[in-house]
Amino acid sequence: FLKENLSIDSSKIYATGYSNGAGLTYSLAFHLSSKIAAVAPVSGSLYEYINDQKIDFKKTSIINFNGENDYERPFEGIDGWFNSVPESINFWIESNKISDKPIVKTLSTETGEEIEYLEAIDIENNVGVESYKILNGGHDWYDFTLNGKPFNQIIWDSLSKYSQKENLSEGKSESDSSLTFSVDQEEKKVE
Repeated sequence: FLKENLSIDSSKIYATGYSNGAGLTYSLAFHLSSKIAAVAPVSGSLYEYINDQKIDFKKTSIINFNGENDYERPFEGIDGWFNSVPESINFWIESNKISDKPIVKTLSTETGEEIEYLEAIDIENNVGVESYKILNGGHDWYDFTLNGKPFNQIIWDSLSKYSQKENLSEGKSESDSSLTFSVDQEEKKVE
C-alpha cells in the first residue's frame, strides 16, 4: 500500500528500535535482508536462534548502540537467549562477507563520555557493520552529542548512507527517487 501510494525509495528502507525493539530490528535485518538496507538497534541484543538459521541472506548494514553496563540486555549476552555484542558484530561481518579488518577508535561525547567505535565497511558493496559501545552506559535510548550531532542525527546519518539497490528488481519508477519525512521536528529530504 505505502509503495503504491507514496514516493518511497525501496532501496532505502531502515529500521531502529530500543530494547525488545532492537531485537526486532536484528530479526528484520536477517529475515528481510533483501528489503532492509540498514538497521540501528539501540540497547538490544541479537537472539541466539539466528546463529543457526540457513536462509538466502542478502546484505544488510548494522549500526548498533550498546552500553557496557546494560543489565537488561548485557553486553556479554545471556547464554541460551542473546549473543554478546562482540558475537553479534562478528555474526554480521561474516553474514555480510566483509573481509576488511574492523577499525576501532575511541570517541568522546561533548560531555566527556567515552565511546568505543568499531567499523567494518565494504565500500564497494555499500555494506557495513558499525558499533558504538558506550563505556559505563546502561540500558538507554542515548542522549549524547558527537561532533555537534545529537544521537538521533547520528542514527540517521549512519543509516542513510546505505542502500539495497543491487538487491531490488529492475523497473524502479522515477517517483521512487525520494522520500520526505520528519526527524526531530526538522523536515529532511533524501535523494
